[in-house]
Amino acid sequence: MSQRVSDVKALCNLYVEQANSNLFPNMETLVTTLSNRGYQLKNPLATDPAKPSYRVVLAPSNAPINSPNIILIEETENVGDSTKIVRAYADGAVRVEHRH
Repeated sequence: MSQRVSDVKALCNLYVEQANSNLFPNMETLVTTLSNRGYQLKNPLATDPAKPSYRVVLAPSNAPINSPNIILIEETENVGDSTKIVRAYADGAVRVEHRH
């Protein structure tokens, strides 16, 4: 679980960094940039390796980047753990929550 949290936190930190520069990257750009910086995502066990394990939730027009309780990054349904989801929020929090 700690690796899943670390991955989502790294993706969120990069998203915020780029959003503060008026760049709103998609997940592919985030993953590529992290890789270019030497960070290897651990990627949770995917049910389908061809599909992404993470997604960007906040579109630039949805809300200000620093709004509390706004989800920026979360795991997709493609994660083998169907009971929990890791989400990163605009206020910097990363939470493990129960899927509904």
